[in-house]
Amino acid sequence: MLTTFLGDGCIRQDPSEPQCDVTLGLDDNLRKLDRTFECFSKIKGDPTLELWLPKKSSLPGLVVKHTMETVDKILEKQWPAVFKFGFTHCPHFRFWNNKFGYAVDKHQKWQMMCVLFASHESTGPAFLEASLIQKYKGNLHCFINFSPFGCSPKLRTMAQSY
Repeated sequence: MLTTFLGDGCIRQDPSEPQCDVTLGLDDNLRKLDRTFECFSKIKGDPTLELWLPKKSSLPGLVVKHTMETVDKILEKQWPAVFKFGFTHCPHFRFWNNKFGYAVDKHQKWQMMCVLFASHESTGPAFLEASLIQKYKGNLHCFINFSPFGCSPKLRTMAQSY
């Protein structure tokens, strides 16, 4: 089994390995759920879905810090971007569902879904979702201070023009 632990605390596995346990690195309570292996296997097998999970057993403060830093990195790289936060029982189902999946959205052309946190219960994800929405709530001023030196004049101009 080939597993890589990156310096940012994220866990990546090589899905081509036949014995690859896609649930390695997940909380033990989450691993015990019947559908966890199937759900994470679908995520690992889909190039439009990415896992950016914090380290196993991270305390809530580290989960929030990791998630916000990850979102900042993704948005800085993908700028300008349309994005949203939410939680679901199965990211693959949510993305590819024929009725309401992001892949069939007529208004937005969603390119990917990043799974930032996984839990066996709903309270933690609900608080995390609320904190992310509060920080990034649909306005572009959040892009102004990506670096400790402020943002480039180009980014500032783009943010002010929207």
